[in-house]
Amino acid sequence: MTNTDFTLCGNLTAEPFFKRFNSGATLLRLRVASSDARKTTNDKGEEVWVDYNQLYVDVECWGQMAVNAGASLRKGFPVVVVGKLVSEFWEEKDEDGKEANVRSRLKMNAKHIAFDLARFQVNSVRATVSGNAIEGHERPSAMDAEALDKKINGENANPNPGRDQQGPSPHGSWGAADPSQERRVSAEDMHRADAAAATDEAPEEDKELTGAPF
Repeated sequence: MTNTDFTLCGNLTAEPFFKRFNSGATLLRLRVASSDARKTTNDKGEEVWVDYNQLYVDVECWGQMAVNAGASLRKGFPVVVVGKLVSEFWEEKDEDGKEANVRSRLKMNAKHIAFDLARFQVNSVRATVSGNAIEGHERPSAMDAEALDKKINGENANPNPGRDQQGPSPHGSWGAADPSQERRVSAEDMHRADAAAATDEAPEEDKELTGAPF
């Protein structure tokens, strides 16, 4: 059966997680929260809005979209994401290092990411040639992968990203892998071309990413 595209509207619950590979490929992970809302009366007799049907989804994108989204988005920003929902599996081990059980979760491989303009106005800049600025604003400059890596990961950004960076540190940047962390194995490790061009794929040796950003 065909995996249908889904549209997700929500807000980022954490800062974007960004990773560069030796091949030049770039990866961005986002945590998006979505919910319905209804008006109700609280204990004081006041009418208030409450959330229900809450949904939290990890979103992953590659290539130039990873750079553009990482440069544009921050925690709390409203987004509209279109992509495919896939299952991700990882192994949990007991104290003796033996496999205890296999867990899974849903994630979205993004094909499109947009800023929800219901309550915001934004400047824009074409990542390659030209851009547009709201009247009274200076024209912004595009941010490349290296500049974004330094902005998000600070001093921990590696000028030569590679296998010496195999897992996220507790601070959200990539550092030495922690053997106590869960080993996450994506169900689509060999089929990411649906989310990025083939030239943007991570090399085979970089596809096993220990741990998860959230």
